Amino acid sequence: MPSVPLPKIDLNSSTLSIGNVTLNYIRNEILDENVENDHLCLLAAQMELLEKVIACVQANWLLSLVGPSHCGKRSIIKILAALNGKQLHTMRLTSGTDALDLLGSFEQIQVESSPILHNENDENLALDELTFPDDDRGELCFKWVESIFLRAFRDGHWLLVEDSNCCNSAVLDCLNSCLESTDGELLLPMDDSQVVHRHPDFRHAFTLYFKKLHFQNFLFNESSKWSNFTSNEKSYIRNPILC
Repeated sequence: MPSVPLPKIDLNSSTLSIGNVTLNYIRNEILDENVENDHLCLLAAQMELLEKVIACVQANWLLSLVGPSHCGKRSIIKILAALNGKQLHTMRLTSGTDALDLLGSFEQIQVESSPILHNENDENLALDELTFPDDDRGELCFKWVESIFLRAFRDGHWLLVEDSNCCNSAVLDCLNSCLESTDGELLLPMDDSQVVHRHPDFRHAFTLYFKKLHFQNFLFNESSKWSNFTSNEKSYIRNPILC
């Protein structure tokens, strides 16, 4: 059986070229250490996949990786984010994921009571001189906690959405509306006047569970809308590779 030629690799201090694509190589010691701690490394068999992934990232496409569990989908995105010097956030979707939770949620927190110092500058203040409120049980209140998706969208980080075809269609519709434009914006449910603009460095990737591919065509069709490539290039890049 003839061997398949691998893309040519060229690495220098500032760029990484794989096949026909070139990536700006940015060193980040913290991210490099995280990759090393996760024992991640690039394999020769991943070069063709990495070439396609880099092309999608540069075109700001919606990237979908298909494969069974533990086949390397997450690893390839982690390595690519580290090579770009970008922080990567990961969120996993399930059948119980709610569309409203994509932006954030109100969580109940308890505000603890704290003692009041009569003289905070007095280092010799005795413990019995501290004054506690009459009701020291604290108060319950709700606080808005933003989601990983919102943080990455606003701050220009990378986002990996795992098992995206395991959630319901309402969640995918919400994701589609958030990602359909490269200069999009979001309105937060807790304050309609607060607009969150999409950072130009924000990138996102999806992984699809191999045994449940009922949303695969939907995701690939969405990615093709943002293409500036020829039909042959588009066909090559959109062809899924099973790791």
